[in-house]
Amino acid sequence: MKPSQQVIPILKETLNRALKAFANDSVGCCSKVIFSSRWLLAPIYMGLSAVLVIYGYKFFRKLYYLFDQLSTFSDKDLTLEVLHLLDIVMLANLTIMITIGSYTLFIRRLTIRDSRDRLSWLDHIDAGALKVKLGMALIGVSSIHLLEAFIKADELAMETFLKMTGIHLVFVVSTLVIAWISIAKYGNHSGLDDDDHDPRH
Repeated sequence: MKPSQQVIPILKETLNRALKAFANDSVGCCSKVIFSSRWLLAPIYMGLSAVLVIYGYKFFRKLYYLFDQLSTFSDKDLTLEVLHLLDIVMLANLTIMITIGSYTLFIRRLTIRDSRDRLSWLDHIDAGALKVKLGMALIGVSSIHLLEAFIKADELAMETFLKMTGIHLVFVVSTLVIAWISIAKYGNHSGLDDDDHDPRH
């Protein structure tokens, strides 16, 4: 008998066993497949981690430009350049918060042996607390852009300034509503106020 003729019966038998196992426990098999599909998010989060390299490049490029042109900057220009650096830092913080928080929530808990490297908010993170933290990060980014608009008020139209203010207020109100819902649902277990007691924050 040829090797190919020997393989075909083995494949058929294996397929029949798999079909029988699925028929006996179809719900359990579907549950395992659906639950395991969360690992498809892992490459996406790794891609977000790679974005931090881009932010790092932009930060140090702007920092080099700041020191190179420092003697030619006015106080206004210096303030704007510093705000640009802060904007990059806030966006990088937002990226790492989404990456770590989402990985912990939707894939699995992070295994960190050294307690000094462990972030306190990861011990009690939930969907509500993560949304609030993301909202606060967005408020920080929006505040930087709004402050930049204040500094360049003579260069911006009033309509543009009002739109930026309105967007900022939407972020603030949305975050307050999400925080209120999270506290009402989870109480003090939502992890919204624990960071205030952590010396690392």
